[in-house]
Amino acid sequence: MKKLVILYLLICMSILSMVAEVSNNVKFMGISMESPFSEFVSSLAKKCELVEASSSYAVFKGNFAGLTECSIMVASTDGTLLTMVLSQEYNSWQQMKSDFLTIAKAYEGKYGTPTQKTLDFDAGYYDGCGEEIKAIKNDYCNYGVTYMIDQRLLVTIIITSDCKIVFAYAIIGEDKAPTELNVNTDDI
Repeated sequence: MKKLVILYLLICMSILSMVAEVSNNVKFMGISMESPFSEFVSSLAKKCELVEASSSYAVFKGNFAGLTECSIMVASTDGTLLTMVLSQEYNSWQQMKSDFLTIAKAYEGKYGTPTQKTLDFDAGYYDGCGEEIKAIKNDYCNYGVTYMIDQRLLVTIIITSDCKIVFAYAIIGEDKAPTELNVNTDDI
């Protein structure tokens, strides 16, 4: 019985250690998302060009996930750190799709199976119809993947109606449930 209790305690400690490791290693561009907001912004400014900043948000220009000249926005509110990356506008569906799928595959390797994944069009549009850009601009494209990691990190990658790939990272404060996070990409 004593051996079972010790084994059980060792397993519990291992699990807790792994959870703590995941929680402590949440990073964006190699920077801990657990850092105080001002420290996070300062560290990101060493990697990207700072365009604008205040006490609750910052805007940068830089490269991200193999994409060049992205807009990177960081905001902190109510215990939630939100980081959004917007690619440049695409003119080619094939290039946008290729970049999106390459990035989504890399993220799947990093974060595992997405909690949500949609890769389709509405209103009679489809991949290969020749009018994909028109479908995207009319908001009939539903390309997106979402990952929930450690019940505190939400990562979403989508194609928006302005023909951009957008990445949203949210590290949710300890006192917030993941369902309380509302990311509205209509304001992007």
